[in-house]
Amino acid sequence: MTVTTHLPAGLTGPRSRPRSRPRSQPRPEARSRRHNAAFWIVGYTFAVTMAFSALPTPLYVLYQARDGFSTFLITVIFAAYAVGVVASLFLAGHLSDWAGRRRMILLAVLVNMLSGVLFLLWPATAGLIVARLVSGVSVGLLTATATAYLSELHAAARPGAGRSRSEIVATAANLGGIGLGPLLSGLLAQYAGHALVLPYLVAEALMLIGAVALSVVPETAALPLRRPAYRPQRVTVPAAQRPLFLAAATAAGVVFALFGVFTSVAPSLLAGVLHN
Repeated sequence: MTVTTHLPAGLTGPRSRPRSRPRSQPRPEARSRRHNAAFWIVGYTFAVTMAFSALPTPLYVLYQARDGFSTFLITVIFAAYAVGVVASLFLAGHLSDWAGRRRMILLAVLVNMLSGVLFLLWPATAGLIVARLVSGVSVGLLTATATAYLSELHAAARPGAGRSRSEIVATAANLGGIGLGPLLSGLLAQYAGHALVLPYLVAEALMLIGAVALSVVPETAALPLRRPAYRPQRVTVPAAQRPLFLAAATAAGVVFALFGVFTSVAPSLLAGVLHN
């Protein structure tokens, strides 16, 4: 026997209320906009921090004229920066995987700002070497972390899109920042006066803006519940690829060594040739 129940007009059976979205999980559109804005904030911070790494290049000739040190010492100052970069890459370049991308980029910016303070307060030759070493440590902390951060923010802002945008922006921020730094300091030194002070103050302000803006950037790294034991980063290459890796690494090392020598002596050469 079948029993049919008829409800009065206007009444229906029980309805399940639509589940409201948890407050901690923003709508996909808002999340996408937030990550897209964060993408450009990280790109800006990456660029201005890299710009500071090359900011002193046109100013070395002024330091040289003031203190009378040789071109070889300028090369030593550049070498101090390279030592800082390499040491930082091996010792701390991987820490953002468990410490967080945002935290490590903020640390890199603050370390580079410390380098700027050293340039301003300790402008002697020894101070220049230490300041460049500290700046190199900052860049070692920054480059790999910022590149990974941009890739992850891009993937969150544009799910399913290719990676070309993040790769282009990371390259532009890295190499473009290195080119922007000497241009900025050269223009300020030439036309604004206070050549050994004003460029650093402007760069400090630009980096401070980036550091403050990072406070609204979401974290993208999946942080472990337990912090693993620290150990330096290791380079692992499959045996079959090692000859190709060594050839590429050697070529890159030679190119960057030549680039470092050129950038270290170019200001002195131009000052001597152009008498300016």
